[in-house]
Amino acid sequence: MYDLSELYRNKEDLEKFNQELDKRIQEKTAQLQEELQIRKAIETELRIAKEQISVTLHREKELSTIKSKLLDNISHEINTPLTIISSSSFLIENYLNYKQYDEIPKYLNQINEAVKSLNDTVEQASKAYHTFLGDSQSTSSIRNLVDFCDQIIDRIGNMTYGKVIFKKEFSSRIIMAETNFDILEQILTQFLNNAIKFTPEGGKITIKLDEIEDKIVISVIDEGIGISEEEQEHLFELFYRSNSVIGKYHGSGLGLSIAKNLADSINAEIKFKSQLGKGSEFSLIIPKV
Repeated sequence: MYDLSELYRNKEDLEKFNQELDKRIQEKTAQLQEELQIRKAIETELRIAKEQISVTLHREKELSTIKSKLLDNISHEINTPLTIISSSSFLIENYLNYKQYDEIPKYLNQINEAVKSLNDTVEQASKAYHTFLGDSQSTSSIRNLVDFCDQIIDRIGNMTYGKVIFKKEFSSRIIMAETNFDILEQILTQFLNNAIKFTPEGGKITIKLDEIEDKIVISVIDEGIGISEEEQEHLFELFYRSNSVIGKYHGSGLGLSIAKNLADSINAEIKFKSQLGKGSEFSLIIPKV
């Protein structure tokens, strides 16, 4: 006969063993899962850190390239003004020696223009560097765009001494906007300065202000030299200058690139259309309040 009590004991021992084994397996599984989660977390952190380092290195390389290009550009751009200042000073000295005073104002004016050109070059370079560095502070406020645009047009208009005619086309006398108006002023000033530069004397520059659905559109339309289709695709590239303006108009190729980055910083969009020989239209589109 079988000893049933012994059989039951063996069965109980086996059940206890199985329970203990299950417990250990569960504990080991939990431990492995925890270790796996920790490993995944570490791998994720390492991947993120690697990506951040890659982005930082790329950014540093990009900024280094920009600095190098800025220095090269400044070196090139200041040569002409410095030559003008040097030669004009030499001629003024000669005219003073020979008491030919009537010729002096002409060369003094050339020196003043050269100094202005130097200042513009340095200012543009500084703006470009700080813009691409991301130093622009984005502090928004709510203002009437009509009054804001009036002030900019009056300020710039007073500096043109009647060279061009400004025409305003505002859809309303009250158009409220919430944005960074310091940045907005820089962008519109760039649009207007370009329009003035490339519009012949006596030409017209139109400033339009419209509300279209949930957007506000500020446009500067000139009667200048226009831009060819081939050159339009490069217009916002850093340091790009059209072949048709090199040697004819002073510039660094920074203005529109700066404007594009500034527009991005305030969630605005720049659009343009141009026809060679007929003029250009640059528009800034900002969200409505």
